[in-house]
Amino acid sequence: MLHSSLAKLGPSASIICGIVTFGSIAAIQLFQAQLSTEAEQTTSWASCFGTITETYQEHKGLSFTSELPTYACYDYVVNGKRFTSSQIYHDQLAASTYLPKGERYTKGETVKVYYDQKNPKESVLRTGKEQKSDNAAGFFALYFFGAALFFGGLKRLIFR
Repeated sequence: MLHSSLAKLGPSASIICGIVTFGSIAAIQLFQAQLSTEAEQTTSWASCFGTITETYQEHKGLSFTSELPTYACYDYVVNGKRFTSSQIYHDQLAASTYLPKGERYTKGETVKVYYDQKNPKESVLRTGKEQKSDNAAGFFALYFFGAALFFGGLKRLIFR
């Protein structure tokens, strides 16, 4: 079915679809590199102690795991000013606000908070790349699909 749908694409459309797919992959890779750099920068942030003010589990959309993600909010004070955050760590996909599987905090618990000295409202409870995402299979599939579109369209354009 997919083959017959792709066969209906003209050569130019197929080449354009392949280029768009490659461009999308490149944009995602650049975004991940930026987030990875941000995660590494947290290792040089200053630290202070904060207090967990709330923890909760939230069901967002469909869940394919038996365990719902757990979130934690915390307060901390820098230079006499109180800040509130729910950011736990940076990873390669986003600034994560959910706790890693199996990790728990309780309300009132004292935690070490790492914050950006230049912008103290930016904080995390864990520094560095705490959770590496493994997207290699997904990117390979997208790359293969883009290459098939691009080179298939190029072949049909050249050998008409």
